[in-house]
Amino acid sequence: MRLVDLFKQCDVLKLIEETTKIHLNKSSDYHEVDREKIDHIRDGYTVAVSELVNLMIEKNNIGKDEELSITVRLTNNQTEVEKFGDEFEEYVDVGGIKKGDTENYAIELTDWKDLLSQEVIVEESLKSKLSDLQVMAEILWEITFFGYTNDEVQKQRDEINARWKEIEEGKVKLIEYKSVDDLMKELEKSDEGEDEQKD
Repeated sequence: MRLVDLFKQCDVLKLIEETTKIHLNKSSDYHEVDREKIDHIRDGYTVAVSELVNLMIEKNNIGKDEELSITVRLTNNQTEVEKFGDEFEEYVDVGGIKKGDTENYAIELTDWKDLLSQEVIVEESLKSKLSDLQVMAEILWEITFFGYTNDEVQKQRDEINARWKEIEEGKVKLIEYKSVDDLMKELEKSDEGEDEQKD
């Protein structure tokens, strides 16, 4: 099923409420939740849903990208956990996958016109756990990461592309990447040096 077809099946008010609930659940560790914040989040999703409806009404606004599908899958943060030793939890992850590829790509900077035409693939283990409304809410939460309108998302995309161009042209100096393991080794060495100086 394409995203546009999934979206058409959803009750818009229930979609806004479900997406607001997902947003609050996924960000509750980082934000204090109060009535004003909830209203702001709900208003943002109302704007996003309205824009998606308008894009669907103007049929020529729906892209034709058939190379990418939207994936909804269960995953966990186990990779990071192994490095830091914390517990991991499973969560619903939304991304994109290209035909003939197994790599999962971020879709939050993709033009919404293109997203509406894409097939939605729900992992088999989630089909009995998530309703179409919940799947659409997870997708809406993902695509509004950089803003509640397609224009806001595209401005972020343009900003990132401009920064990338500056890097490619050598206009900015990059900081050398170091893995967590390398940083920990450097810290241990500096701690040992301080201990020797104290003695």
